[in-house]
Amino acid sequence: MDDGSDEVAGKGQGIAGRVSAIFRGTFTGLFHSFVWILLLLGAILIGAAVWVRTTFGPVLIDQILLNLPGAAGAEETDIGQEYVSSFIWTAIVIPILAILSLAAIVLIARGILMLRRQLRLRRSESASAVHAENGSTRPRLVARRWLQLGAAVSVLAIGAVTFSNTVQLWQYIRSITANVTMADYYAPVDTENDHLLTVSDDASAGGTSHTSLVLIYLESTEDTFTNTDLFDRNLLQPLEEATEGWDSVSALQTYRGGGWTMAGIVGSQCGVPLRGAEFSRNDIASNDIGQENSGYLSGAKCLGDVLQDAGYANVFMGGADLNFAAKGSFLQDHGYDRLLGLDLWWEYLHAGDLGEEDFGPWGFSDRGLMAMAKEEIVRLHESGQPFNLTMLTVDTHEPVHFYDYCQPVAGPGLESVINCSANQVADFISFMEEMGYLEDTAVVLMGDHPKMLGEGGELWDELKDVDFEDRTLFNRIWSPTGASISRQSGDQLSMYATMLDLLALGREDGQAGVGVSLLRSEIPTDSALALDEPAYQELLASRSSDLYRRLWGSEIIEAAP
Repeated sequence: MDDGSDEVAGKGQGIAGRVSAIFRGTFTGLFHSFVWILLLLGAILIGAAVWVRTTFGPVLIDQILLNLPGAAGAEETDIGQEYVSSFIWTAIVIPILAILSLAAIVLIARGILMLRRQLRLRRSESASAVHAENGSTRPRLVARRWLQLGAAVSVLAIGAVTFSNTVQLWQYIRSITANVTMADYYAPVDTENDHLLTVSDDASAGGTSHTSLVLIYLESTEDTFTNTDLFDRNLLQPLEEATEGWDSVSALQTYRGGGWTMAGIVGSQCGVPLRGAEFSRNDIASNDIGQENSGYLSGAKCLGDVLQDAGYANVFMGGADLNFAAKGSFLQDHGYDRLLGLDLWWEYLHAGDLGEEDFGPWGFSDRGLMAMAKEEIVRLHESGQPFNLTMLTVDTHEPVHFYDYCQPVAGPGLESVINCSANQVADFISFMEEMGYLEDTAVVLMGDHPKMLGEGGELWDELKDVDFEDRTLFNRIWSPTGASISRQSGDQLSMYATMLDLLALGREDGQAGVGVSLLRSEIPTDSALALDEPAYQELLASRSSDLYRRLWGSEIIEAAP
């Protein structure tokens, strides 16, 4: 008698089979999603690395983090928008399209294989044959899944390693583990000390306290541009002619990791490498300027601070956006009371006071900037107050824009733009000489950093085989008092102390930050420069979190009593 037990058992097996099928389907779906996510992440990392290498060359993590505050300002320029668009296209769109194309190929291939399998199974003579064939596929299925996972992990690993090398992650990790600190060598400049002269000091001090300063950062300008073996001509000849008889540092290096604009400005004005605060208050990681931290390196006393305390007027002029990389924040926080940047030049343009011919993708041209600088330096001299006029050129920043007023020396590319920019700065120097301003004004010209060498980009072929140590910064120094360079090699970190010395506002020992004035032939035994070269480089590479927590804090680091 049939009690229905077989029917119940059959239903139970059917339910179990459906549950098992749902489970297998869910697992398969999740597995495939995981694999494709790994592949996409790997592709994005590879794309990002390619973009960075071809646009800038290898960069540092600090450069990325410290360019983020105010980075949105770049979007207000044509080139800023171009950078954003090229990054999105190279690092996001192309990887996504590549993965979608791969997915389409895989789906089509799987569809063809499944169709062939179904046709083959239909031709099978018995259910046992079907069962045998299904069973035989399980090991292959497992092997295939392991192969898929291995391929995805490999792509992710390749992307991670490529991107890590591009942002020099391993160098960053080594810096964290370094057992040295710049705090042991940091020499603050204390404007309250008697050894610092002020503009109110007696003229018996030689009048040097009244010497003004013109500081011009030359965007991406290095000594190799004068090398006629690398280029068809001396690209900086106009500047060399305008500064004939001036002093210079034969081998002025950027410090390791200082190959970008804000690092060059901070290093040369504060005497320390630009580095983020590893931890802010309550040991919470933060690089947000104006949030956890009270200002941009507010615990450091930099060039503008010292000059402000000494009674100088500090003015900055640049053709680009002041917001990018928080440049304006740094200058405002360190004694600059007058900032002239792209926003102002746009106002002049819209008011009809400037012509469109002096505006390019980065902003205001170097010709236009130097023309406005002539008006500004006349105003400053007529005020009777000692001043610091700091400028930053922009035309030689890639991607370059060739202006109609430039004379091409090798086509409308970077070489011609370098020569054209040099002509504009040389014209300003000649103007200062004609006006007699060099009699009471020190002048410092220097590259903010060597040219960023994007792989396959402008000047790649000319500079790719030149050792980094040989790519020194172009510089010229004028002193109305006859001060001269005593050491022919050094880095940007010593330029802070050097400029204070030029104005007779430096420390008695010639130190400032971790640098020592290049006007001094002797190196203090307690300074960082007294270390041998490997130890010095290790010191500069260290995170020195104890020092940078103080520098990014709210209290100025004062000299020990």
